[in-house]
Amino acid sequence: DAQGTPRPAAGRDTVTALLSAHAANAGCWAVRVHNVQASDDAVRLASHLGAAPSYVGSSTLSVVGP
Repeated sequence: DAQGTPRPAAGRDTVTALLSAHAANAGCWAVRVHNVQASDDAVRLASHLGAAPSYVGSSTLSVVGP
């Protein structure tokens, strides 16, 4: 927020998923996240839309949880 108070962890999943897709687009080979499904969905969607390299079905990008 404007005062710099961080969101609770559960409120950060959307941004983490978006950053995961951005990382894939930048050529990152792995990300560690808490909500694997959301980040995997974001990376797959970005790949489908042409916004990220196609890592779907390959071992090039690994989205892993805790």
